[in-house]
Amino acid sequence: MANIKQRLRRYNGSSYDSIYLSANVGDVVGTLSTANGGTGNSSVDTTPTANSTKMVTSGGVYTELQTLKASVSNGKSAIASAITDKGISTSSSDTFNTMATNIRNISFDFSGANITRDDLVYGKYGWDASGKLITGWREGSVTLTPTSLTLNADSPTGTITVTRAGDGVISASSSDISVATVSVSGTTVTVSSVNETAGSATITVNVARGTEYESASATCAVTVFVNPLNKDSMTLGDNTVYFTAYPSIMWQVQHIDGDYVYLALYPMTETSQFRSSGSSYSGSIIAQKCAEYLTNTIPNVARYLEDVTVNGVTAKVFIPSKAMYDTEWDWPKSGQSNRICYLNGSNTAYWTSTAYDSRYVWIVLRDGDLYGYNIIPNDNSRGFRPAVKVRYKA
Repeated sequence: MANIKQRLRRYNGSSYDSIYLSANVGDVVGTLSTANGGTGNSSVDTTPTANSTKMVTSGGVYTELQTLKASVSNGKSAIASAITDKGISTSSSDTFNTMATNIRNISFDFSGANITRDDLVYGKYGWDASGKLITGWREGSVTLTPTSLTLNADSPTGTITVTRAGDGVISASSSDISVATVSVSGTTVTVSSVNETAGSATITVNVARGTEYESASATCAVTVFVNPLNKDSMTLGDNTVYFTAYPSIMWQVQHIDGDYVYLALYPMTETSQFRSSGSSYSGSIIAQKCAEYLTNTIPNVARYLEDVTVNGVTAKVFIPSKAMYDTEWDWPKSGQSNRICYLNGSNTAYWTSTAYDSRYVWIVLRDGDLYGYNIIPNDNSRGFRPAVKVRYKA
C-alpha cells in the first residue's frame, strides 16, 4: 500500500522538533522524533490503526491541522449550498473541479433587462438584455485655447486648440457663416473671416461621446475687424478721411472715442429742408434723407457703421445734435471756426437735429456760430451735413 511521508519542523524555545507525518490509504500515523540533539518532551505512538488518525505532537500541530481541515470542510459546504441555491445540485463531498464546473453552468435570465449605458452615471453599473455588464459614462469636458479671437485684414484666419477628455470626435460650427467659417483637423479648429466682413460670431466646439466619456461643448467668441477707412490713425479736424469703398467722398474727424471715430461730411454736397412744419427730428424730412443717403450713396459701408441715437432717432447715418457741436465733440467745441463747413466752395449754414422750440430748429451759421431763433424748418437753403460713427481700430 502506498506510503507518503512529510517532515515538519517546529521551534520549541531552544531547538527544533522534527515531526514526520506518514500516511497509508485509510491510515494516518504521526511520528515524532527529536532532531539535532533536541530535548523535546513529546510522546510517540507508532502503532498504526486502520481508518484512524493518531498524532501526539509538541506545541499543538495536531490541533492546527484539525482546524484547517474543519475550515476547508465548512467552506466546501457553504459553496455547495450556494451553487445548489442557483439550481445546480452540488454536494460538499464533490471535488473542487466539480464545483467549478457547476459554477460555470449557472445561468441567469436577463430577458427583462432594459438598462443601457445612457441610463447610468459614472461609477454605476448594470446588465443589458444579453447579460453583458455595462458601466456609466464618465463626465465629458472640453477646454478651448483661446476663448476669444480677433481677425482682421492682416490676420484673416486664426486657430483654436481643443483639449478634451477621452477620444470623442471633434466638430465645430459658426453662429454666423457670413462673418466667419470653421474647419477642424484633429484637435485644431481653424476660423476664417469671410470677404473681410466685419462682425462677430460664436464658434461652438462639440466633442461627441467617445468610448468612455460623455459628450461636451465649449464656445469661442470671434470678432472680425476691418478698418473701412483710408487711415489707421485719426487726428481731430482732419478732413481728408474717406471710406476706401468711396474715395471721392470726404469726411472730417469730429471726435475720437477709443477705437471709434465720429465723422461729418466735408464738404457738403446738397441742401435740404428740415421738415415741412414743426421742429422734431423724429419723422423729419432730413432724418429720412439720412436713411436714403446710407442706402443710395454709401451702401457698401453700412456693415461698418455703428448705430447712434440722436434726439429720439437711432440710425447709422444721422444729423448731429446742437450739444454734439457745442459741448460734446472735441473738434467743434474747441472753437467756433472748427464748425465751418462748405458747399460748392462757399461756407454754408447747415442743420443740427435739435429743436429750438416747437417751431424753430438750431443751425450752424456760416461763421460756425450756433443759432436757432426764427430758423423755420422748411427753409431749403440749409446744408445737409450727415455724420457717422466708425470703428477704425481693432
